[in-house]
Amino acid sequence: MRYIKHEHTGVSRARNIGLNHSTGQLIAYLDSDNVWSENYLLLMVNSFIDNPGMNTLYCGLRVIDTVREREFISFRHYDRTYLLARNYIDMNIFMHRRCLFDRYGGFDEEINVLEDWDLIVRYTKDNPPYVLECFLATYYFEKDLEHLSSSEELPETFNRIQQRLSGSW
Repeated sequence: MRYIKHEHTGVSRARNIGLNHSTGQLIAYLDSDNVWSENYLLLMVNSFIDNPGMNTLYCGLRVIDTVREREFISFRHYDRTYLLARNYIDMNIFMHRRCLFDRYGGFDEEINVLEDWDLIVRYTKDNPPYVLECFLATYYFEKDLEHLSSSEELPETFNRIQQRLSGSW
């Protein structure tokens, strides 16, 4: 592991810098408001080893929402039509081969919310992801944390991505 210091220029740019410096064949993401289970990498990497033709993979996510005082498991089997309509695969439970970054590029640096949805839609276009039917990460939605998913940019970015999808996907 190495630390790359860079000026703050948005989440998409930061992730692209990380992708450009990555040397491994498998890419996984972990944000500050998420925690992987101790077996996350073991199970995800072994799934790629067991399925060499697989390019993407995701699993379920436990959500702890202290704002609305609720806790639940977020999981859905892969459904391309549903994915094109809404983002249901969290970046922190999604893993992919590096070759997809080389083929399709990284995160759209013009957007700072729903950038994960945009990338996942592109990376799963030709091959559906493999799905592990378990939850291996926890997402904490807390009042004091700045969550990009609650940004005022969300509706505008959602519409922008939907327009792009209807035109080219």
